[in-house]
Amino acid sequence: MAKYRPIFIEIWNDEDEFLKYTDSEKTLFFYLTTNKDCTESGIYKISPRTICFILNWDIETFNKSIKAISRNVCYDEEKKIIFVKNFYRYNGMRYGAPKNIEKSIINDCINFKTHLWHLFISTYPKFVQSLRFFIQTFSNTNTNTDTDNNTNTSLDEKGRTLASEFKEKLKTVARLE
Repeated sequence: MAKYRPIFIEIWNDEDEFLKYTDSEKTLFFYLTTNKDCTESGIYKISPRTICFILNWDIETFNKSIKAISRNVCYDEEKKIIFVKNFYRYNGMRYGAPKNIEKSIINDCINFKTHLWHLFISTYPKFVQSLRFFIQTFSNTNTNTDTDNNTNTSLDEKGRTLASEFKEKLKTVARLE
């Protein structure tokens, strides 16, 4: 966990995205990129209740804001895990020893089992080799079926789609090796 997180001034020139955010959406984005739970990967566990408490919001404000910034932030509601998509690009890649950052990201992957890792890999393909085993392991263990309700209790539909895309990318990478 870092004690300092930089904010790149170019964010104030992002007319296509950031400058269109409302004040509450900007506040949420800054909170998600600077809070004490944020990790090097940008994937970490945090609940809407915690966010609402810290920001003195109601859940409706959170839901509206998280939806509005969904192009930059993904949320696994079931596991209460967030992924700030470009966090690593603007923080992890620029600060710290690369080997230590990679170890930290592997540790995040072990600790935060979520379909969001498939999105992380598609955003940062250089981590395919490092994270392949961990993602495959928890993806395989999360595909149990609840026979009482005959419903799939594993990844949500988006997660299954991302997992399928990820497996295809792994096959492509394996062919290139």
